[in-house]
Amino acid sequence: MKLSTRLLLLILGCMLPILAAQLFTEVQRNAERYQQFVAITRHTADQAIADLTSLIDGARRIGSVAGHSPALHVAGPACERALASLRDDMDSPKFLAVTNAEGGLLCAASPAIAAAWPQSQAWLPQRPVDALPTTGSVTTIPGFEGRFLPVSMRITRNASVSDILVVAFDLGAFTRQIAKEAPAPDTHVGNTFLFVTDRDGTVFGQVPIVDKPLQMLPETLRRLRTVPTPGIERVPDQSGGTWLAAHVPGPPGAAGLTAIAIVSPPDPMAYLGNGSVWDLLITGSCAMIALMLAWLAGRRFIYVPTEMLLRTAQRWREGDLNVRAALTEGGSEFGMLAQSFNAMASSLHARDLERR
Repeated sequence: MKLSTRLLLLILGCMLPILAAQLFTEVQRNAERYQQFVAITRHTADQAIADLTSLIDGARRIGSVAGHSPALHVAGPACERALASLRDDMDSPKFLAVTNAEGGLLCAASPAIAAAWPQSQAWLPQRPVDALPTTGSVTTIPGFEGRFLPVSMRITRNASVSDILVVAFDLGAFTRQIAKEAPAPDTHVGNTFLFVTDRDGTVFGQVPIVDKPLQMLPETLRRLRTVPTPGIERVPDQSGGTWLAAHVPGPPGAAGLTAIAIVSPPDPMAYLGNGSVWDLLITGSCAMIALMLAWLAGRRFIYVPTEMLLRTAQRWREGDLNVRAALTEGGSEFGMLAQSFNAMASSLHARDLERR
């Protein structure tokens, strides 16, 4: 291996740690940004559950007030007025009603509800066993626009009999609320979606809001509804790629309700900002310039003098002792070496002449 090549490799070896350090710094930055991205995804699902918890807490407060109103246990105008008053104190109720333990309607906040009350109450929550609210399935009732989520609470009529207060929440208002609190779109990543589902997997909250929202959770995400603890997993998408899915179960009393935020994982190179790109370009350019200067310097100050000494030594080996190394840099090591070689050649030439 030529001396100039060895010098070039030496300079390259010195530059590699600098390039590696720069690359490591960018990898660390991307890892930190990725963790921030994961945290935002989890926060999106957490926020949706927090909004849902706020609704259920509102229903719990209404239930506490209703438990002290004897009028709610007797069908009639007084019961309807009491429910209407409770409804006006809430943010987004669709209607309120009181049923007996078997689901039969006692009274409602509006006569239209009584007229449209379904014969089958499969959508109603299970009968509460304590004072905690219990959620049912998302459904609709003829005469009322849009879907609603029913929440039921037990209100005590007497020591042995309890009735059920049903609060139906407007899901349109809930969807608008979670859409308002969702993080702004990130141009560095793909599509971001948020789904909130009931116990049957029916989607009742979706972000972004679209004209035709999903009715049921996609098959690849349904398994996440049964996970009892919050977490983040990778799930397959329909195109063969993967989604990053953050899933958070609902609060106590909201069995089966789940918020799932899904996003396409970010491209590691997508987060390289202009500053990072310029840093890499400048570092790479400096490395290339250093290599070029090292090659030129090695050729001028090492390769050329060494090659000249080698050619001169080759002529001496062929018997031409009149040739001298033509190096003018007397103060350099190569100049001193050339002078020593020339002196040795002169001495050998003189001895050869004496022998002749």
